[in-house]
Amino acid sequence: MELNDIIKDRLKTKGRNQQYLVDSIEGMKKSALSRYLNENRKIPLPVIIAVLDTLNCSLQVRDNETGEIINVTTTTHREN
Repeated sequence: MELNDIIKDRLKTKGRNQQYLVDSIEGMKKSALSRYLNENRKIPLPVIIAVLDTLNCSLQVRDNETGEIINVTTTTHREN
């Protein structure tokens, strides 16, 4: 499943829409979010993390050699 599809699925599952993300993430523009979700533009990592954080989801990286799981974070903050 592609990242944009995961985000759309999480929005639907949580009963939210794109406007919720725009209103919740500082500096997020509706036009940019639409381009990200329609695969017209790659989603920058800080935006990915902000979107997932807003949806109460996490982003993890798994080291295939050691099996270690690392949570990816950034200093992106959201408005409430």
